[in-house]
Amino acid sequence: MESQIKEELADLLNQPEKTKTEIAIEIMLWVMRRQMFIDGNKRVGMLFANKIMIDNGCGIITISQENQSTFFEKIIKFYESGDHTDLKQ
Repeated sequence: MESQIKEELADLLNQPEKTKTEIAIEIMLWVMRRQMFIDGNKRVGMLFANKIMIDNGCGIITISQENQSTFFEKIIKFYESGDHTDLKQ
């Protein structure tokens, strides 16, 4: 399992056609959906994405209080379908 996770992560990090912001968002969503941890997958995913964003001068990802309910609705749909198109927007 560890080697599979490392391979998936390497594939996500190595996408030269995508911006660092796109890569950060895709990694964040991958961590959230992959459920590698007993608890805190959303927090770890956002932390990991923000590390990538900050390292590349792209700012940070944050979900405002007013958008949290919409975010959670979209994340549930993403968990169920695997389609992150709506959530990524």
